[in-house]
Amino acid sequence: MPSKYTKTPGGVFVPGEQYTPKEQYTYESSEIFLSMVQAEYQHEIDRAAALDSKLGISLPVIATYFFLIIQETDIGSLWNFIPKTGIAISELFVLLLYPITVITAVISLCSMISAIMIREYLKIPVINLNNAKQMSRPKEVFSAITATYYVVAIENNSKQTNKKAKAYQLGWTFGVISLTYFALYMSITQ
Repeated sequence: MPSKYTKTPGGVFVPGEQYTPKEQYTYESSEIFLSMVQAEYQHEIDRAAALDSKLGISLPVIATYFFLIIQETDIGSLWNFIPKTGIAISELFVLLLYPITVITAVISLCSMISAIMIREYLKIPVINLNNAKQMSRPKEVFSAITATYYVVAIENNSKQTNKKAKAYQLGWTFGVISLTYFALYMSITQ
């Protein structure tokens, strides 16, 4: 009788199309593999939680910095800094320094916001496993099927956490660049 799992080249069942077994596998090590993927799944959950904790602290810091640079600078005074006779290279540098500071701060803030956005993390669909047909399978086969759900969830969740981590790193990189430009700008104009 066909099941609702597709066999991969390694002989593991994957949720999806109909599959009628032609070869017999013993799945003797499936319980060990299941415990391995459960640990890896938990590691991904912990990794995402740690990153969310960092983002919970970093986003307000970057947002406060962004609003500080917007409020602390009188844009009109930038134009007063330019002499009436023309712009020297040093004056042009100072004139461009503030917009570069603001642009890098905006990139930093947007990256942090992107990192904290809700992403789709997969959970193990226990409802698919909680039925008489699945529960009547030998424990090795049931473990292999369950492990497959974990593998799919780990792959998805790892990709989502990696995207979040890249956005977080980008946010801090541009935040530090912006802070450097702002400090330089303030030291020149004060």
